[in-house]
Amino acid sequence: MRVVEYSSLVLTHRQNHSRSHLSGTSPDTDGPQHRDGTRKRNTPLSTQTLPGTSTTSERRPALVHGATGVSPRTERKLIALVGSSGGHLAHMCALHPWTDRHDRLWVTFDKPDSRSRLHGEEVVWAFHPTTRNLYNLVRNIWLAFAVIRKRRPDLIVSSGAGVAFAFFVVARLMRIPTVYVEVYDRVDSPTLTGRLCRPLSTRFFVQWQRQQSFYDGSEVIGPVL
Repeated sequence: MRVVEYSSLVLTHRQNHSRSHLSGTSPDTDGPQHRDGTRKRNTPLSTQTLPGTSTTSERRPALVHGATGVSPRTERKLIALVGSSGGHLAHMCALHPWTDRHDRLWVTFDKPDSRSRLHGEEVVWAFHPTTRNLYNLVRNIWLAFAVIRKRRPDLIVSSGAGVAFAFFVVARLMRIPTVYVEVYDRVDSPTLTGRLCRPLSTRFFVQWQRQQSFYDGSEVIGPVL
């Protein structure tokens, strides 16, 4: 199993987004039983380098194994975090050790948990419900065009659900790099949003090794919650 181990987290916009070759091994991450604390976690997303990353002294990140010491200075970029409320939003909030280093724009549903979790953050309310709702899909696509054209985020990150697809479609058209983080609790079958967003994603992360069989080219990062 391959796990990404990079040393920096700086985002540079509109560089060549070709995938870096991965190396290194990790402990077994077969499914949610990994959460009982008896097994060592994989390298968390907070230590990953995302699409088009670089340090201030080099155009591309170095692949480092077991790196210690101080990471290179990073430049703040604008990250759009897109996802439904509830568990999907919880996944995005769990990335805070990394997202705190950059400016954030949230796109989610106007629900009590969203207002509580994102108090003081910049938020755009998306249209919902999105399940089997073509009308709101079209509305969210237009919303995505408006938000992305106005703010020009350097990266879009999502863990689903339906609202992610609308933003990933527009991001592909506007050449904005995207990262999808599959939810941890679907290990027996792929999610609908995951299947839709996989072809549109610059990078596609899963939390368990078993999930890799559903998504070609996906990368294991270990559980984020």
